Amino acid sequence: MASARTVLFLETYYPKPSISLRPSGGVALGGAVTIRCRGWYQNVRFLLYKDGNPNAVQYAEPAGDLAEFPISNVSRRDAGSYSCYYHHKWYPFIWSYPSDPVELVVAAAAPSGRPDFTRTNITRLALSAVILLVVGLILAEAYYSRPRGAPRLLAGCVEQGVGRRTRFVSPPLTACLFVYPEGSYPKPSISVSPGGVIPVGGNVTIRCRNQLLGMRILLYKAGDGNYLTYTDPAGSEAEFPITSARREHGGNYTCRYSNRTGRAAYSEPSDPVQIIVADPSLPRPSIALSPTGVTTPGADATIRCQGQRRDMRFFLHKAKDLNVQRHMDPAGDGAEFHIPTVGRQHGGIYSCSYRNRSEPFISSQPSDTVQLVVAEPTLPKPSVSIRPSQGVALRGAATIRCQARLQNATFLLFKDGGYWGCAAPVGNVAEFPVIGAGWRDAGSYSCSYHTTREPVAVSHPSDPARLVVRDYTRVNIVCLVLSAGVLLALALILAEAALGHEYSKPPIWVSPSRVVVLRGSVTIRCEGLYPGMEFFLRKTGQPNPQPDGTVAEFPIVNVSREDRGSYTCDYRSITDQSRTSHPSDSVEIIVAETSYPKPNISLSPSGGVSLGGAGSIWCQGQLRGVWFVLNKERRHFSPVDSDDNKAVFSSSNVRWEHGGSYSCSYHSRSEPFGVSYPSDPVELVVRDPSLPRPSISLSPTGVTVPGANVTIRCQGQRQNVTFFLHKAEDPSLQQHMDPAGDGAEFRILTVGQQHGGSYSCSYRPRSEPFISSQPSDSVELVVAGEGRVSTSPLPARPSWGPPLPKPIISPSGEVSLGGAVSIWCCGKGRGVRIVLNKGGRHVAHVDSEKLKFLFPINNVRREQGGNYSCSHHSRSEPFVRWSDSVELVVRDPSLPRPSISLSFTSDTAPGANVTIQCQGQCRNVTFFLHKAEDPSLQQHMDPAGDGAEFRISTVGRQHGGNYSCSYRPRSEPFVSSEPSDPVELVVAG
Repeated sequence: MASARTVLFLETYYPKPSISLRPSGGVALGGAVTIRCRGWYQNVRFLLYKDGNPNAVQYAEPAGDLAEFPISNVSRRDAGSYSCYYHHKWYPFIWSYPSDPVELVVAAAAPSGRPDFTRTNITRLALSAVILLVVGLILAEAYYSRPRGAPRLLAGCVEQGVGRRTRFVSPPLTACLFVYPEGSYPKPSISVSPGGVIPVGGNVTIRCRNQLLGMRILLYKAGDGNYLTYTDPAGSEAEFPITSARREHGGNYTCRYSNRTGRAAYSEPSDPVQIIVADPSLPRPSIALSPTGVTTPGADATIRCQGQRRDMRFFLHKAKDLNVQRHMDPAGDGAEFHIPTVGRQHGGIYSCSYRNRSEPFISSQPSDTVQLVVAEPTLPKPSVSIRPSQGVALRGAATIRCQARLQNATFLLFKDGGYWGCAAPVGNVAEFPVIGAGWRDAGSYSCSYHTTREPVAVSHPSDPARLVVRDYTRVNIVCLVLSAGVLLALALILAEAALGHEYSKPPIWVSPSRVVVLRGSVTIRCEGLYPGMEFFLRKTGQPNPQPDGTVAEFPIVNVSREDRGSYTCDYRSITDQSRTSHPSDSVEIIVAETSYPKPNISLSPSGGVSLGGAGSIWCQGQLRGVWFVLNKERRHFSPVDSDDNKAVFSSSNVRWEHGGSYSCSYHSRSEPFGVSYPSDPVELVVRDPSLPRPSISLSPTGVTVPGANVTIRCQGQRQNVTFFLHKAEDPSLQQHMDPAGDGAEFRILTVGQQHGGSYSCSYRPRSEPFISSQPSDSVELVVAGEGRVSTSPLPARPSWGPPLPKPIISPSGEVSLGGAVSIWCCGKGRGVRIVLNKGGRHVAHVDSEKLKFLFPINNVRREQGGNYSCSHHSRSEPFVRWSDSVELVVRDPSLPRPSISLSFTSDTAPGANVTIQCQGQCRNVTFFLHKAEDPSLQQHMDPAGDGAEFRISTVGRQHGGNYSCSYRPRSEPFVSSEPSDPVELVVAG
């Protein structure tokens, strides 16, 4: 029989991972090393391979995109070349490309990490020292006895002068100590931050890095005969800042380094870097994309850049890819950049600029952006619907609803093939409201979506849906009234024809419940459709008439066992008793038997069931061989016969209507109307993933002193809801609040050890009390003295000390995606463990003797935005000091930049009112207003649409200055757009 064979397909949309070693410089025998593999996705399995071994050495399934493979007690057989792959957990036959290899070098060192000073080794060292001494004497003799003009020996190397530069020929000696002359040091590396185009007046820094310490680093600009400046850094990197950039700062820059003392020796110059200065006096170009909408892979696309001047060189830029920069020298004032056979790699956000050919380092400001959206065939296309589906009245309101199979995707809406807007989702659904519908809103709409990790991979568009705008003017209203009159006449004719037949059956119900205790009271209600009717309640054929009205009530007071049974009702006309209704459905009156103990009821799972999930209700009594009955308010489920003393009522696909209050009872098989008392009620809560999850925060954060007061805040996005606070360790503890706004605060006074634990919250709309949101993330309330914090007992009066200073984020609290940022933690004492916390959770720590420590974050990702704080943990005493938190916001260039405008374009008189309008392209976002002269002044708004208005009443001189705005998706409060261009508010006088 042929052997089975597995074929692994390497798909291009699984990029190769990166691999690294820690420590990177090799590891000693018996030491420890960690191989780190970083991919591009989460929910993947990483596999580590070693050359020569066809099988995976290790595998890992991390929560994020980084896997670590530790190797402890390293041996010689661990040395070798390693690489790693990854594949999706759900699609194990789609693999990434392999990473580049990394070499693990095992040094032949003693396990203790110290030199082996045995007698043999000491003898070898002594002989080597004698040999080196003899060689040194020979070289010294040769140096001092050479004739004038002979080549110099530099520590055993022959120097031959060749003009300015020096060529070295090494003699056949095993030890040759080189002295580097000019041009022989390795060339340094150079970089510019920020990269790209620098505005006039902006700041830029040139960094030069070499491989040696104690060097002088010099900066050069092409065209200048000498170096511009130099610096003697303490390390191996120098920074050359340029503040308030001017036009003349544009150009090509290089750097080199030399030794500070002795005979001058220089390195080769670095590769050049460019500084391009943007001149605001040059008109910005415009940009257009053809075709618009979502582009099919393999199609052709054209990006046209249009300026206002000739003899210009146009540049095409792609966000997040500074290396890809095409340029053209057109004959006219515009350029067309053609992209044939579009692929996924071409998707992204493009802009363009131009430069005068006579001034190649002076650029215009970039144009607005266009987005080339390339369909991703692996993403299922979404669906789109419009409410109301039959059309919307002129100046009315409609909602365009887009739904996908994935959660937390960003949706793009297109109208007649053109881009219309984007929106952050609520679950897997995004809604685009159309308010004050006009004729321009009518048309064909479709939508696509992309994930947050891969904004350039966009699904195929949905099938289109048409929005019809109807004009309900006076003429149309007259037509509708006439049509309604015709329909009414037809209805009267049909009603007259039906009068000779029986009436429809009436509804019947029991209040308050069909299960009633002995000597209790119950009411049976029967409802008809017409007045002037006589109602009959029937039990085993015995009528009990009650005339007139449309609703009849049949009360049964002081219930006895004889009242139990099945009841129906019907009605007839008082004037014409030959015309009667059909009988109603039957209802049962069940009399609870005091001899039957009430059963117990429980839910599985107990914390609520997700929409579409599975849930069970268990009912357990004390008797065997009975029928169990499940009751839900007015609904009664079919009884279940059980040979045991318990029964289970299950649903494999829970729906909204399953939520409610349930109880159960049981009765013997021989007496179906004699039942037990009902159990205590339980609530089945259905979790709806389309409701936005709330956020939760704890104040104060960190470790809480016993006896202090704590506030847990739960923040949602909707009003008219009830918030619930849950504690993981005690499901029965569930507080709730009905706040006036969209958030609730739960206060815990005089905190004790019993309050410690993990808390989360959820909310339920008041109109649907059994429909709940998914729970928030959890926060942990840690009370000092708990075992998880310190194994030492809490002293009678713990010395907590003053709070720590706030952490400092450098260069600022906002950083671009992929950039670098550092967080400084400052303390008030030495000999402590400094811990960096994010959202109350431990991120990193260091045991330091310093008063402050730097935690760098390189290649910043979206999920690294958040609230950061510092804490100090004493090594000798059980106390912790905490700082207040600071906010790190990650700017995502894939979010379209907003625009900004002022209601006054000229000077504003003091005392006037001003409105600053910020306009975006996405809904469900929070807008922020910034003032350049006062970074601490930051207003924000949560508008219903895609724009916000910030009003400044009674303007004074303190309001003058430069303003800009940005926005953040409400689902990602620490991810921001780039700021808008600034506008200046000038106050007269």
